[in-house]
This record gives sequence, structure tokens and C-alpha cells, in this order.
Amino acid sequence: MPDDRRVSVRVELISLANVDHMAGKSGQVTFSTIGKTINISQNGALIEVYKQVPLRGRLLLKMTLRENILQMHAAVIWHKHEDGRFLLGLRFESMDAHSRSLLESFVNQQSL
Repeated sequence: MPDDRRVSVRVELISLANVDHMAGKSGQVTFSTIGKTINISQNGALIEVYKQVPLRGRLLLKMTLRENILQMHAAVIWHKHEDGRFLLGLRFESMDAHSRSLLESFVNQQSL
């Protein structure tokens, strides 16, 4: 039986995402890139980008969900280089209440 530590339901979400890499405690943006989400849960996401992002890097992620913009801080918990692209497993660290509400509603509706 595979070891799957995820406790949240993941649902498909293909959406453009703006990814800002944040430096250390200063939170200063060191670089930005565009990517796309592949799937999402209430606690994290799988995204694809074309620029390497360090493991445990902190990100400010902005993505569209239907007609809304969600914004959250996330940590890179795993990454994989494949066919010229980078897959990033993210864990959400914080997001505003409005983004949280929209995300929870979306995931709950899609997982039915």
C-alpha cells in the first residue's frame, strides 16, 4: 500500500498562476515566473513552472479560480524536473479569509 500522507481531497484545477519567490525573512521578491496549477486541495497544490524554485522556498502565489483571484503564501515541499519544466508540490502557509472561503467551496463542490 503506497504511503500517501495527504489528508485533503485534491481536485483538478488548470489555471494560470503568478509565482513570486520570496527571500528569507525579509520577504523580498527575488524572482517571478508564470506557471499553471494542475491540482489543488485546501492545504496545497501541484503547479508547473519553467524556472527552478528551491526546495523549501517560500512563494507568493496568485491564481485565478473561476472569475476570482486567489492569493496565498506557500512553501515548496517537493520538486521534480521533467521535460524542461519543474513540478512543485506546495503546502499553503497562509491566505486571506476570502481566498480561503472560495478555495474551500471550490474543492468541496468538485469533490462531490
